[in-house]
Amino acid sequence: METVRCLIVGGGPAGYTAAVYAARADISPVVYEGVQPGGQLTTTTDIENYPGFENGISGQQLVDSMKAQAVRLGTDMRTGTVTSADLSSRPFKIVIDANHEIEAQTLIIATGA
Repeated sequence: METVRCLIVGGGPAGYTAAVYAARADISPVVYEGVQPGGQLTTTTDIENYPGFENGISGQQLVDSMKAQAVRLGTDMRTGTVTSADLSSRPFKIVIDANHEIEAQTLIIATGA
């Protein structure tokens, strides 16, 4: 069984943002992106209401930048789906793809819509 300090479930904007903050705090986050890395934002063509991009940005470009920043700061990005979870006590016990068991001291669920 693998033990991690911070497990983030969800590879969209919320998961990537949580990973950036956790990595900057030296918490060594592990992100499982799930079935749609980047989340629903990857299907958005033009985003014009996000600060810092005066001419807009595509959803795919934005999530690619978010992911790259999280990775640059030390986030361990993985592909997989949570198939079961025991949240009744700490450390939390999470199973990925029905066969990989993880004990997580901290669990952030950022699965989006």
